[in-house]
Amino acid sequence: HLARVVNACQADLVYFDGCETGSRPGQWPVSWYYVNRLLPACCAKFDHGVIVHTSEGPGRQLAWHLVPRSASADGHGDLKGYLDQRMAGILQMRRTFTAADIGWYALDIHGRPDELEYVCAKALATDSSISVQAHKFLLETHPRAREVLEMIARWERRRLTGDVTAATRAKLLAKGRDFRLLEGGDAWSLWEAEYEADRPAGKWSVTNGRAHPVRVALEIQREAMAMTPETHAEASDLFDFDGFGDASDPGLVAHAQIGERKLRGEGLALRGVKARFDGATFSADNTTNGAGWCTTGKRLDPPLDLTAAKAVAFRVRGDGHGETLALLLADANGRRARFNVTVDFTGWRLKSFPLRGSIDWSRIEYVLFELSHIPPRARIAVGIESVRTVDALHEPEPYRGLTITLGKRTVRIPVPLESNRCLTIDALGRGVDWPGGMAEGRPIAVKGGPLVLKPGENWLEIRVDADRYFGDVFVRVCRTWPLSD
Repeated sequence: HLARVVNACQADLVYFDGCETGSRPGQWPVSWYYVNRLLPACCAKFDHGVIVHTSEGPGRQLAWHLVPRSASADGHGDLKGYLDQRMAGILQMRRTFTAADIGWYALDIHGRPDELEYVCAKALATDSSISVQAHKFLLETHPRAREVLEMIARWERRRLTGDVTAATRAKLLAKGRDFRLLEGGDAWSLWEAEYEADRPAGKWSVTNGRAHPVRVALEIQREAMAMTPETHAEASDLFDFDGFGDASDPGLVAHAQIGERKLRGEGLALRGVKARFDGATFSADNTTNGAGWCTTGKRLDPPLDLTAAKAVAFRVRGDGHGETLALLLADANGRRARFNVTVDFTGWRLKSFPLRGSIDWSRIEYVLFELSHIPPRARIAVGIESVRTVDALHEPEPYRGLTITLGKRTVRIPVPLESNRCLTIDALGRGVDWPGGMAEGRPIAVKGGPLVLKPGENWLEIRVDADRYFGDVFVRVCRTWPLSD
């Protein structure tokens, strides 16, 4: 039956999920026997070339010749840390003549290009492929889709040409170290990199702890803003925070439960995660060695009618640990709209989102907050306040441009900066304006060449040229220097 569907659609790829089922101690014969019969039987009936992927590598299975890959490092939570944990298995696959495929990773709207570049560096070091998934709408709307895929292509070119020395590949295996690959014509170069957390546009000090000057790469992004701080201040709160974390409400549990999540203490949480909701602070203590999560919320009586609302916004006080905070609004039938915030910042920020989703907006009965991707052995605390809606979306005008001042050097970037747009400057001093989606980046002239940090303290200032600035431009600094062979 499966082969008939695949053949009729002329599908290029089939993914067999759940192949690890039964692989636990005492259950292995179930997986060994049935998986090893299922895969060859299906593939024998395909009438054209089909790429086969499974959820678990077949290094211990008879079907290895059908799926020559293993050691999948799932792209959840701390991508870099989780890949480091799985690297021993990936290297073992190389020693047993089975190529690793490192995946599946998602083109995450909240992710950073350096997360996938970290994966690409390790894939080059081990001669592994990587797999990244995205749907058509995301490719068309992700502000950095083209940038990310061009970056992956650069690493794949070097992997396939085989012109990176064994000594350099060994250096790329270093755990916790970031690298960037740059190309210019037929030339290419590898750079070590250190990233800082993003900051609002303004003035701050950047320290170069090395004994020699290093280059600076910048990522300057204008966030999508569905609601301005002024309209948010004028709106009213949708609810108060009394009653959050009351696990006695069975309806709340039913709407918050996902998969194997069980009731723990004052809310829902992974075993080993202790969660608390005190006032408007959602905190958690992850005592496990993996990424943790927890959920809390309450039932609204009477339900909210949000049919006239166009956007929702709330203020978040970040702790800079990189976890994900999600606001979930659920209707009476359990359908939910989800709004994610990556907490890679400190202090208060306003986060706003257009209201989308096929749920009954006339009867919102539950509101929930979820913390996920909590780092291992971490204690986090996130502030939440002023959840509000407005009946008109903010339609921002483009900013006229930017001025970058580093020490005594000033660079004017006269490129209109639209909402949900990103500008980058790399270690070679090349600027690119990324229009978003799969549109090709447009070069930006950066007079004076690369930006350079002298040893010690340096002052960097990013000024936005606009009649009215909404505080929606954020900057990420990368200190970078050539990787020596």
